[in-house]
Amino acid sequence: MTLEQTAGGKHGVGVRCAIAAGIGAGLGLAYVGLIALITSEGFLGDGLARLGWLIILTPLALAFCVTVAWPLLSAAKVERAWQVALLGPVAFWAWWEFLSGVEVLVLYKPVFFGAAGYAAAALVTSPRLPSWGRIAVAAGVVALFLFRPVVVTDTAESWDWWEEDELRAYARPLLAPDLPDYRIQAASAGNELTPRVYYRLRPRSADRNVSPSVVIKVMHQLTPADFDPPADCDLMGSRVPEPCTVVAPDVWRTARGTYLARKGSQIVEFQPGASVPENDLLRAATTLRVVPVEHFEPIG
Repeated sequence: MTLEQTAGGKHGVGVRCAIAAGIGAGLGLAYVGLIALITSEGFLGDGLARLGWLIILTPLALAFCVTVAWPLLSAAKVERAWQVALLGPVAFWAWWEFLSGVEVLVLYKPVFFGAAGYAAAALVTSPRLPSWGRIAVAAGVVALFLFRPVVVTDTAESWDWWEEDELRAYARPLLAPDLPDYRIQAASAGNELTPRVYYRLRPRSADRNVSPSVVIKVMHQLTPADFDPPADCDLMGSRVPEPCTVVAPDVWRTARGTYLARKGSQIVEFQPGASVPENDLLRAATTLRVVPVEHFEPIG
């Protein structure tokens, strides 16, 4: 009897993990396709209609993945298939939290994390892995939650790039402020639950090793249906209202010091470093305009 093949035709640890990883990757790809379809222009309406469908269908899609994984794993003769199907999404979430700051994975996160999550679940539930081995894998998954900041880097050296294909795929107008003393860096777009554009504004007078304290992080997305300033300016779907203060027409300041500016159907958040002048934030929030993709190209 070898590690890869055991009596009764049941899989060993290696084959078991490979099968689970393949199924997890396939489910991740299906998830990407569903979200891309929902967020595509002209599908299920526009604006708030698409956002509503995202809110409704995304949890259903995740539940669908769990439901489909079980019979697929059983058909592939993976022991304890129901345990793998249930624990796979937990490990998926752990990987997502741990590597959420790795920009290169933006377009492939569900596929990569689906494979890694289900492979980890297959290890944890493997009857042929020693108890200490299963405990070690489970501890490693928990550690992914605890040590997420290790891989979320925020150094200036990684900012001189832009993801042109991601920005062109963003289905809404791209917005940027008229802020001559700053330059845009690290522009990308994430097509996840809520499609968003991300970039940073760095003072032109600063060198590449500028401190994050003088940088403004920018994110814009479709305005959430429950956005209700000044009573609730939360953009992340929290159940706890986040009050804000009106500082200009369609511009608000939160208690966290961030500025929010609404333009058309979109909302833009400006998250300042500790040393960013208040006047710069106000100018950024009040001078938003539509720009072409090329506006985000780094200047050497």
